[in-house]
Amino acid sequence: MKTRSLVIGSLVMTLSLGLGYAQTPVKKDGGVPVIKPAIDIPGSGERPGVPVRKDGNITIIGPAVDLFTDSENPGVKWNGSVWYIDSNPERLIVNSEGDLEWVTPKGGDSFKTSIPKQRLSKVGDIAEMCYMFMSDGPHGCGEGRNKKCLVSNDDECYENDITCIAGTSDIRVGLYEEIPNPENPSDTKSRGYNFRFGPNMMAGPTRWVDYKGEVHKTGMFGNRGMSSNSGLLGVIPGFELEPGKYSFFRVRLERISETSILLSIKLNGRTIEYLDDLGKDMPESIDVFAVSMRNGRPYTRVVFRAI
Repeated sequence: MKTRSLVIGSLVMTLSLGLGYAQTPVKKDGGVPVIKPAIDIPGSGERPGVPVRKDGNITIIGPAVDLFTDSENPGVKWNGSVWYIDSNPERLIVNSEGDLEWVTPKGGDSFKTSIPKQRLSKVGDIAEMCYMFMSDGPHGCGEGRNKKCLVSNDDECYENDITCIAGTSDIRVGLYEEIPNPENPSDTKSRGYNFRFGPNMMAGPTRWVDYKGEVHKTGMFGNRGMSSNSGLLGVIPGFELEPGKYSFFRVRLERISETSILLSIKLNGRTIEYLDDLGKDMPESIDVFAVSMRNGRPYTRVVFRAI
């Protein structure tokens, strides 16, 4: 199997075919951190193949603690945790196939869940979340790589086709550490990273300006909150996943040194990485997984399937 990597500053882009990664959840044992290798598995989550490589360690240092019981909306129980959406609760369901489904996502929607705490303080530590992923919605105007997506006066095309580039990426996911205020434990702040990406979006150009002067981007890494426009890092090209098709999806953080963390997102057989070597306000563990949509794009459904 051939893999090509392009390194630009701290941005590492790896394009590969046929690779998938999966990690079986690890439980805490008698108060002692449990360490298990992250496993690299070829194929998809439906046909996983056999382990071929060990790459770093996932260390669980605490069980999942439901941090969001004060949410205004009732939570949805799925895959061993409770998921909370901050908008219409009818848009987050467990569907008839047992998958977590985001129904007709709207701009501004966000939901999150608490996960078992994964250590990220020691060199070699890995924190990650893996699912099978599917998104669907209107498409065909741009026909994938077709340049019609970028016709200067055709905003009806690119704004209403999930394969076209519009806005500042469509879907955002985040891996965060919740830090309680010592004086008021119920008051917390988050630190960690977000991944802004277009799952079905054409790969590039990663940035373009339409005829109205509006800037559009395929995606970005970020080290702030999901809705923040500060702290943006490297570029994430569109993943060109066929609408309605399932693909292995993974977001991963790996501690490379005391002052650097490698960010990685994988979908549709493509892995994009960025090395954050600024050494500022880095998370030491991860206990929250979050999903949001900043811009209103015409998705009909987004589905997460447990592996």
